[in-house]
Amino acid sequence: MFEFLNIQTDEIEYVPQKHDKIIRSFQQATNQEPLVPSKMRESQKVEFERQQVAIDFMQQRVDLSVDKTLGRIHGEWVQHDDPTQETVIYHIHGGVYLFGSPQMDRLISYFMSKYCAGRTFATSYRLAPQHQFPCAVIDTISGYLYLLEQKIDPQKIVLSGESAGGGLVLSTLLAIRDMNLPMPRAAVLFSPWVDLTMSSRSFEDNGKYDYLPELKNLISNTYAPPGYVRHPYVSPIYADLSGMPPILIQVGSCERLYDENVQLGVKLSQQNPNQRIELEIYQDQLHVFQMFSFLSVSKMAFKRAGDFIQKVTLDFPPKGFYITCITADARVNGFIPISKL
Repeated sequence: MFEFLNIQTDEIEYVPQKHDKIIRSFQQATNQEPLVPSKMRESQKVEFERQQVAIDFMQQRVDLSVDKTLGRIHGEWVQHDDPTQETVIYHIHGGVYLFGSPQMDRLISYFMSKYCAGRTFATSYRLAPQHQFPCAVIDTISGYLYLLEQKIDPQKIVLSGESAGGGLVLSTLLAIRDMNLPMPRAAVLFSPWVDLTMSSRSFEDNGKYDYLPELKNLISNTYAPPGYVRHPYVSPIYADLSGMPPILIQVGSCERLYDENVQLGVKLSQQNPNQRIELEIYQDQLHVFQMFSFLSVSKMAFKRAGDFIQKVTLDFPPKGFYITCITADARVNGFIPISKL
C-alpha cells in the first residue's frame, strides 16, 4: 500500500514520479483522493522507556507473574501537512494482539491526523503469544506517560484504536482512571474488540458476512492466561466503565463484533450520564471498514471522527447518548438521542 512512499528517518514524503499519470487518472475517474496519501510527513521515529510505575501498578492489579522487563518501546509521529489544531491523537493498532505495528496502521494514523487537524502518535506494544497480558497494557500506559512527559496537555490528547487496538484503548483508559492519572479529552473506537469470550450472538450470526475469522480456538489462552478472559483489562465490556471521557464508537452492522459494540455504547452511556457517548452504526459494513480508504463511507467515518473531536473540545460540549445510523452509500439515516428511542 505504501510502495510510493519515500520513507526517511525524519520525514515521509509522497513521491509520484512515473506513477503520476496513474494517480491523476484514478482521481479523474473516481473523483476521489488517491489511495496513497498525497502528503504524509513523519515528524520523527521515537523510542521511550517502559515505565516502572506501569509495571508496579499492573503487578498490584493482577495475580500473575508480571514481566518486569523495562527496555524501550518504538513509536512514531505521523501528520498531514501542518496541523491547525494542538490535538494529539494517541493511536493504538489492532491485530488480535498477535501482530501489527504503527507502520501497518499508518494510513489510519494519517487520516486521523488529516480529519482531526492534529498530529498522530502511534505506538507499538509487545505481542502474544510471546508476551501475554498484561504486557500490552503496560506498554500502552507507558506510551501515555511518554506523552505527558512531553508536556502535552492531557485535554489535548485523544486516544484511538481499531479492533484489538480499540479494546486496548479502553483498557488503557481504565488503567489511567485507576492510577489517578489525568484523563485524556476523548476516545475514538473503530470496531473495538471488548469481549474476548466471543459469546455474543452476532459473533456467530455475522460470520457469514464478515472477513473476521473464527477466533475462539486461536485466542484461547494465547493473549489472556487461563481464567483471565473476563478480566476488566482484557475484556473491558465486563469492567466498571464509570469515569470515562467522551467516546465515539463506529461499528459495521455486518461484523462479528456488532453486538458487543452496541452493548458497549449502552453501558458507557449508563455509567457516564454526564459525558457525550456516540454510537455510529454503518449499514452493511464489515470489521474496521475504515481501512478500505477507497470507500466513500470510509472517508465519511474519518470525517465524522474529526467532527466528534471538534464537538468534545468545546468548553461546554453537548452531553448525552446518540445513535447515528449511516447507509452504505454514506448517507446519515438518523441521529437519535437515546431518550427518544
